[in-house]
Amino acid sequence: MPTAIRFFVHHGLIGLAIGLVFVVLILALDIGHIRSLATQSEMGHVVVGMLVVAFGATFGGAQIAFAIMLAPREDGDERR
Repeated sequence: MPTAIRFFVHHGLIGLAIGLVFVVLILALDIGHIRSLATQSEMGHVVVGMLVVAFGATFGGAQIAFAIMLAPREDGDERR
């Protein structure tokens, strides 16, 4: 696998894991009564799935962007 693809996948999975942690915290702490609403609804699994996808995509993209911005430059120029 090319290095760039491995870089994106690795950091995307890290961001996905961070997003998953946030979803677990939101549900565990019942922020906004989301856990209560999800457990009382027939479609609660859809709500949790949507949260996981949304947070995973957001944090995955942010982690990839963060990793790219902090990557060392190839031309040897120092960061400012």
